[in-house]
Amino acid sequence: MAIIVAAASAERRDAVWPRLLAPMCSMVRGASGLGEVETEWLERWLLFEAGRGDLGPHDVQTVQMSIADAALALGYGGVPVADVVAVRALRALQEVGILRLVHKGVKGHSSLYAVMPLPPADGDEIP
Repeated sequence: MAIIVAAASAERRDAVWPRLLAPMCSMVRGASGLGEVETEWLERWLLFEAGRGDLGPHDVQTVQMSIADAALALGYGGVPVADVVAVRALRALQEVGILRLVHKGVKGHSSLYAVMPLPPADGDEIP
């Protein structure tokens, strides 16, 4: 929550990502809500990219969202600039540290994001 407050206070007044935050929160789920493909993406990401082999998929909260889902959540539906605005909002959520891209979507599977921060490693203090 501290990350969200700090990021929001530092952002421009017309930033798009805060408008995506509320609908995105209702999409957050644990590994039990993921399919086999997404669970494999998450396992590989934790081990090879995040360097957190100590965590399993059940330890991480995720959001699975396509650009079209983000555009709809922002209220842009079929507007020509919908994809541009949605991509900008998703990138901003990554830049401020709320989301981290686990795997870009492929046909039939939306992009998968990890909700940050990850749980602390054993022995690390919670900030």
